[in-house]
Amino acid sequence: DLGTPSPFVDNNINGIVVTGDMIFVSTPRGVQIARISQRLATWTLINTGLPVDAPARSVSLTVFGIATDGHNVLVRASGANPTNPGQNLDTSFRWDLDLSRWLTDQPPLPAQVRRLRDDFGLILASTTGGVFARSPAGPWTQIVGSPATDNSDGIGVEPGADPTGHVFAFVSQKLLEDSSPSGSGFLAHLPPGPIGNNCFNLIS
Repeated sequence: DLGTPSPFVDNNINGIVVTGDMIFVSTPRGVQIARISQRLATWTLINTGLPVDAPARSVSLTVFGIATDGHNVLVRASGANPTNPGQNLDTSFRWDLDLSRWLTDQPPLPAQVRRLRDDFGLILASTTGGVFARSPAGPWTQIVGSPATDNSDGIGVEPGADPTGHVFAFVSQKLLEDSSPSGSGFLAHLPPGPIGNNCFNLIS
């Protein structure tokens, strides 16, 4: 509301997810939670386990977004290693409700996470080793033949999925789709037809 002080550590919100009674809001400076049953009266910062600031090295915590499969909540974040401030981290983390902290949860190395997305209960990560999907139980599975981004994410692979779990990726101005089980990798997606059949004009 106009005139009401913001409850967030940063007003540049880059993600909102809901699991059960909890709503998670991510900003570049961290993640906050509130309870729906309490009408979002109190917002609690939950950055424990995430990378930290290292002012001497001009390194700052940055959270890039949030994703959920309806049970697990993950973020991609970068900054200094909280247990070794001289080392930088840039990967994905999962919120552990029992421990009240974030734990590293990433695809197998050497793949480096650069984007996290969720669609229809599936968490997807675009990495330097291709696109990976995370099952609710935890294992990450590489989507065979999927496009990889580069370390700076300049390529910008944007993954997504449909309600059946079929995976797509947008990269280099092209929409690709997983061609499994044919084993041909990711191929250009061809729309089944025009957006609609209500034709008003036709010019040749």
